[in-house]
Amino acid sequence: MQILLVLVGIALVAVGIVFAITGLAGDRTEGEGRGLTLKAPAWLFLVVIGVLLMWFAGTRDWDNGDDIAGGGTTAAPTTTAAPTTTDPGGQETTTTKTPTTTATTSAPSGCVVGIGNPLASIRVDTDQLSRELADVPAGTYEVIEIRDVVFVVEQRWFLIDVQGQQGWIMDSSFNIDSKTPACNA
Repeated sequence: MQILLVLVGIALVAVGIVFAITGLAGDRTEGEGRGLTLKAPAWLFLVVIGVLLMWFAGTRDWDNGDDIAGGGTTAAPTTTAAPTTTDPGGQETTTTKTPTTTATTSAPSGCVVGIGNPLASIRVDTDQLSRELADVPAGTYEVIEIRDVVFVVEQRWFLIDVQGQQGWIMDSSFNIDSKTPACNA
């Protein structure tokens, strides 16, 4: 549903822009040239509706039905049991995927990160595409856990508590302004 709303929004914006550029939305009299017209702002209506659809699609947590922008509740992460199979001898075996996480450690005592970027946010999981939980106000935060994740390159993530909500923030110069030496251990 979310992807459908985004695609419809993009189509409406594109059609609206084509109308604006080609002048298809306006009432033309004999001899008028092509171009932007405001006589019949149908193109503006299409663009506004398209942008609103894309905004709506991006501000909903479609997994839970919660409104992200409205500060909806955050569901606890769920885990799925690994599939089990029975071999010919009657023994049950468990099949697991190879994790991308290389190491998870409790943060050493004294690991504190400083955040000053107003665009920094904590996420549900150690993945840049995971859902954002909350914006992180400027300040210093004690790290609860450190996780090193290998995707294409190794990434380090810090689990921090922001106003009573725990989430992951990636160790990058975009997110982290400063950190104590204990965070590099």
